[in-house]
Amino acid sequence: MVKLNRHGWGLQEMILLSSILLAFLLIAFFMISRLYDNLSGIETTKEKESYTYEDVIDTLEEAALRYYDEYYEKGEEVVITSDRLRKHGYVSLSELKPKDEKSACSGYVEVKNKEAKAYIRCSNYESNGYEE
Repeated sequence: MVKLNRHGWGLQEMILLSSILLAFLLIAFFMISRLYDNLSGIETTKEKESYTYEDVIDTLEEAALRYYDEYYEKGEEVVITSDRLRKHGYVSLSELKPKDEKSACSGYVEVKNKEAKAYIRCSNYESNGYEE
């Protein structure tokens, strides 16, 4: 049973409540920093260090097929952009950035009959068949 007095909180209560408040503040800071990193395009997870143009194309094709299975009916012919795949979390910004590029590539994937064909454009490279 807690013995109450008229002198306010004791040192133990103050330390306990301060440590709880500090823990919540640390959690809030961590969550806000993760949200900021995700919004600014900085990847927080460990990822492959260097991608080639073919890796980017393969990644886009795989991501587009997963996206297609989730959002479209079989038999539809669609074009899915790399921006849409990024927005929905199917690819990350770093997966679209080859090792020799300063920025991420953009592109699209044509999906026909469960077959995906990706086309990319980078500052130093453009895949054959890429159309604006």
